[in-house]
Amino acid sequence: MPVNESIFKQFPAMATCRLLLGPFEPADAPEVFRFYSSEESLRFVPRNFFEDPQDGVEKVRGFAKAFEEHSAVWWAFRVQATGEFVGYGGLFEISTEDHNAEVGYGFHPEYWGQGFASEAVRSIVDFGFDNLRLHRIYGLIDPENGASMRVLEKLGFEKEGILRDNAFARGCYWDHCLYARVVE
Repeated sequence: MPVNESIFKQFPAMATCRLLLGPFEPADAPEVFRFYSSEESLRFVPRNFFEDPQDGVEKVRGFAKAFEEHSAVWWAFRVQATGEFVGYGGLFEISTEDHNAEVGYGFHPEYWGQGFASEAVRSIVDFGFDNLRLHRIYGLIDPENGASMRVLEKLGFEKEGILRDNAFARGCYWDHCLYARVVE
């Protein structure tokens, strides 16, 4: 069954028990900058730190552009009760030819360990399989990030192996654990 590209006609906002998953807005740029400029936020993420607040603006624009190009769906995560931005995540590297995509997500550290990742990622993965009609979703996780591994394992992902020196950031190479889930 081909990937359902009709989802790119209108942004697919979603809600979980506690979170709203919606499109990024220009006003989110300072929160994106805060995430990408924080050593703690990027502890398990092989990315260079943002140094200029304009980098947050460009990242938000990049999220919107990827949706327009049908290559990714990135959601901003907000607490339903307050509207507070807590993180983001999405499906990217969407391959209509191979019917797969990578899942990625990040939360401000003050929201770690509260179950928000499991809630949000479950919705994203379900969307990928049910609405986008993907066959395979995979995630790359730092081998030291046990919490993220547990999130994917709870959602039926299996560890497929280690990708050694898979990324280069901040002056060093990073390994990744490859996790994936396939439609049976």
